[in-house]
Amino acid sequence: MRLIRTVMFILRVIFGLVYILSGFFKLMDPVGTGLKLAEYFNVLHLGFLHGLSVPAGIGWSTAEFVTGIAILMCVRMRFFSWVGLCMESFFTILTLYIALFDPIADCGCFGDIVHLTNWQTFYKNIILLACAIPIFIFRGKFKPVAPVAAEWCFIAVFAVIGVVSSIWVYFTRPIIEFGDFKAGSDITLAIEKGYSYAQTDNTFIYQKDGTRKEFTLDNLPDSTWTYVETVEKGNASGETETVFDFTITDAGGGMLTSRITGGFRPRILVVAYRPENLKARDWEYISDLADSLLSIGRLYVLVPADNGYVAGIEAEYPSLAGRIAYGDYRTLISLSRPNGGIVYFKEGIVIRKWGKGGLKPQKIKETLTMDSEELTAKVSIGQRLFYEMSILLIFLIIVMFRYICGIIYGIRRKPTP
Repeated sequence: MRLIRTVMFILRVIFGLVYILSGFFKLMDPVGTGLKLAEYFNVLHLGFLHGLSVPAGIGWSTAEFVTGIAILMCVRMRFFSWVGLCMESFFTILTLYIALFDPIADCGCFGDIVHLTNWQTFYKNIILLACAIPIFIFRGKFKPVAPVAAEWCFIAVFAVIGVVSSIWVYFTRPIIEFGDFKAGSDITLAIEKGYSYAQTDNTFIYQKDGTRKEFTLDNLPDSTWTYVETVEKGNASGETETVFDFTITDAGGGMLTSRITGGFRPRILVVAYRPENLKARDWEYISDLADSLLSIGRLYVLVPADNGYVAGIEAEYPSLAGRIAYGDYRTLISLSRPNGGIVYFKEGIVIRKWGKGGLKPQKIKETLTMDSEELTAKVSIGQRLFYEMSILLIFLIIVMFRYICGIIYGIRRKPTP
């Protein structure tokens, strides 16, 4: 019996920790989670649900988060053992299909912090399913740690914390970033590695008069063509490899990437991957920001390549004339999760980010005069401390709840003499 309890404890710890971390990291990046869920909708032929990808991602991540907590804590085991088994069975079947047919490149199980191949993801789910089945079989053997109402309240509190935190991040900016454009990332070096790896065989899609055509880096079209996107290349074995993409062009299709990443003067990028959703006051803020940076840096407004909404923006806001640039939608949303977010570049390195209208133009101007290396270090250390302290706090609350309930509920269960 003691052996069974020990085995159950190990299985609960493995299953619970993985689900808690998986849910937590996805909750801290609801936009990225929504993008990944949209890919899954395409795989499952549910493309009509794209509009629900972000709220569905928050809901799914919260379910993972609280299920992991419940299993780890041994709370409401009869219910959550069912939930865990059903979720893990679905994940295992889905990832087997993805491993076999390779419709997407990365599962997104842990957001951007950990990247697994499709087969690694499937093997991970096999291990978790092997944990979930015994937990489900012995679900009736687990003793409650507190009264029913207290256990449900504990789970509800963590669910509310997860949802509220994710919604707050959605409307501001990710507190934790692990992607290609996190603070401290050397974009110039990443571009060089990407193009070196691709051996200049990347395919660039341009559009003219409603017709799209593919071009190579050595054979780009004239300014009458409009840049649309960069597509992934196939390697010698026929497999598709992901190549880092940061292709930015002007209205005529001319390359602006080196102008943004090169030079010593600061660059401020306002990323409007959905410019039609920005209000008049947002554009006024961007215009004021552009004016304030004339003497110290250069501002660009990045919009999707095939978006025609900004045609009248330059006429309405003269300070933005010649500062509208174009890029691939996925690149822009990877660069800045919030629509209208601000990214500070210097010498090809991402220094800092702000949400939409995050600071007054004068404060941003003052930031540009600070030591960029020191600022980047502060941002990176601050982000790391936040997620480390957040995870530590979560597990501290779990341990404290279990310890306190063990004392109180244990005393209540003892027979009176």
